[in-house]
Amino acid sequence: MKQIAKAYIEITDYCGLECDFCTPEKSKNKTDTMSLELFERIHNEINGVAKEVSYHILGDPLTAPNLSSYLDISLKYKIPVNITTSGFFLTPNNFATLTHPAIKQVNFSISSFFANKNIDTVDTYLGKIFDFCDFSAENPKRFINLRVWNIGNERYEKLNNVFFDRCRDRYGDLDFNTDKTKIAPYCLVVKDSMFEWPDFAKEKSNTGGRCYAISGQIGFLKNGDTVPCCLDSKGAMALGNIKHKSLSMLLNSQRAKNIVDGFSKGLLVEDFCKTCGFLGSRLG
Repeated sequence: MKQIAKAYIEITDYCGLECDFCTPEKSKNKTDTMSLELFERIHNEINGVAKEVSYHILGDPLTAPNLSSYLDISLKYKIPVNITTSGFFLTPNNFATLTHPAIKQVNFSISSFFANKNIDTVDTYLGKIFDFCDFSAENPKRFINLRVWNIGNERYEKLNNVFFDRCRDRYGDLDFNTDKTKIAPYCLVVKDSMFEWPDFAKEKSNTGGRCYAISGQIGFLKNGDTVPCCLDSKGAMALGNIKHKSLSMLLNSQRAKNIVDGFSKGLLVEDFCKTCGFLGSRLG
């Protein structure tokens, strides 16, 4: 099988937040996580195929009480891990977990927190993230990205400036006029614009385009449904379920072939893709 850059594995779809830009289809059950048995089955299937894994489609992996058990499995298969979290559940108690040898990169979604909380609590929130950045630098090596993915949206401008000021207070004079700014060893602030999640309730505004779905990435929902991309949180384009079919069978299904062939020609064969704000704003 051809290698793909990344497999997205949803170990939980619980995040504990209600971001105004995110899909509302999230679990309210913090304890409802992917079984370790299914997680290992996925690793067995993607071994030698996916170069990296990301524990994210919906949900925050820091809410999983046994996160280290998942990391141990990824380490066993020698597949580097990306963790994406709001940082809302970050505490000094899980600093050690986030420096697990399986982890290549930790992404903190600063814009997710700003979509929920007000400026009165921002110092406590940012303080623990900065503390982890320092802890990580002292216990290398993994990369840390502090994502501010709301640039150009006026309602977040004040909070973004507070964030940039707190970075300067902690790490000195910094220039945030570029898309990426190094604030500490192996730690970057990464800026980008906000995008809208695909949803059948939205207007089909995309008429054509190309995407890395299937050819560059694949996703596994908490229940094992296998989806073409990391934004198909509802399984709208599910290729089947990894519990019942091999990855090779799923990637060679007619639906998968049609999607990849369409993208190669700049065509969107799935209506779901025609509603995707990421494709329109980031890949367009």
